[in-house]
Amino acid sequence: MCSGKSTIGRILASTLNFIFLDIDQEIEDRLNMKIEDIFSQKGESFFRAFETEVLKDVSKPHRIISTGGGLGANQEAMDFMKSTGFVAFLDIDFDNFYERCKHLENRPLLKRPLKELKNLYDSRIPIYNQAHQRFDAFKSPETIAKEILAHYEQFKRDKRPN
Repeated sequence: MCSGKSTIGRILASTLNFIFLDIDQEIEDRLNMKIEDIFSQKGESFFRAFETEVLKDVSKPHRIISTGGGLGANQEAMDFMKSTGFVAFLDIDFDNFYERCKHLENRPLLKRPLKELKNLYDSRIPIYNQAHQRFDAFKSPETIAKEILAHYEQFKRDKRPN
């Protein structure tokens, strides 16, 4: 969350002529509900299960998919994403994450106490670190997109059959 996934994803999709999809937007469109309403009316467990279902449904070749922070920290989802494509982790430290995100009213998890939010952040990092490649999210979106593209091209070369 707040690491630049959507901005960078759109740049990559445009550069590669791929389709860009934001999982949270896809969920809102499919359920005709805002994320915060899904959390309050259906619960976080429902949301997480549906989020994984949507990820599996939309994961097709020539797509750039921006996941929510919780989906990237879900081991099942991480394993699935790594088995079907290149996974980039846009790394941002907690203090900067909080500064970028604290004003967002539509993110239910941001309503938690700061210490709980920090613990959640810390608990997600080990799974995020399983991505194919980590990228420093403090660079410009264009620079990050170029770095991701270079690693993606190498990933594709490495995956070619001999």
